Amino acid sequence: PEKRNKRLSEVMTPIKPKASPSSSSSDTSQVAHCVSQGLLLNEETSRLIKIGKGTYHKLIKEGWEVDKKAGVISPPSKKKKSA
Repeated sequence: PEKRNKRLSEVMTPIKPKASPSSSSSDTSQVAHCVSQGLLLNEETSRLIKIGKGTYHKLIKEGWEVDKKAGVISPPSKKKKSA
């Protein structure tokens, strides 16, 4: 019975998490999965749009903001309009 009372830290060794497949790529910045597929989520319509296509360029010209980490394109912030 005394041998069973060892501390967990003595018995269990910590494991290291496996590296994600994207970490092996040359790009070190993190982007959303949809961005790596060439897509962004339109925050206003909840539809996916293709990066570099007509709708994307139209929204960029209108001042929309791209967040590649979150994978969304958002309408222009109202703070910038009032300044």
